[in-house]
Amino acid sequence: MIMNKEAVTAYILCGGKSKRFGSDKALFEIDGIPIIEIIIKKLKKTFNRVILAAEKPEKYSFTRLECIADIYKECGPLGGIHAALNNSKTGRIFIVTCDMPFIDEKIMQYLTEYETDKKIVIPKSGGKNHHLFGIYAKSLLPAAEELLERTKDLGKCASPYDLISISGCEIIDFDLLPQFNNNSFFNLNAPEDLRKRRNEIQI
Repeated sequence: MIMNKEAVTAYILCGGKSKRFGSDKALFEIDGIPIIEIIIKKLKKTFNRVILAAEKPEKYSFTRLECIADIYKECGPLGGIHAALNNSKTGRIFIVTCDMPFIDEKIMQYLTEYETDKKIVIPKSGGKNHHLFGIYAKSLLPAAEELLERTKDLGKCASPYDLISISGCEIIDFDLLPQFNNNSFFNLNAPEDLRKRRNEIQI
């Protein structure tokens, strides 16, 4: 069954420390527009509800979107996914990070409508699985919470890889689907990354 826009809530993970980048990537501007606003605009074309997940929600109040704080602090991406799963009122959520300014609405729609009995659906491109750009089922909440509880006092929290390893996932190889723009999976890790790719990609 094809899911409609009401069936999935989109969450942008804004909790990274951006150590390599040197500043908050979500607030970095491309052509005068913060990356976070570029991502929000694209998500709204596919999803009726877009929410931010961040360790410091007040930093993104200018977006006027609901912004939820991590329940498990300092636990990286899985902490953000857990907060999103806990907050969601829909059976599935779409996860994307704040450093992917060139996401393609067609790819997001494809992932959302993909028919599978798996609880996680993620894309693959360039030989890499993009676990922070995909669909996660609300029913994963207990497993995510158990992983975080088990590791929160060990100095290194569990990761999305751990959740995927115990829950399984559907991996879609977009290199085999040439109709899509694979620049969608570009991650901005340093300002020079954008300079290298800027001429190739249109926002």
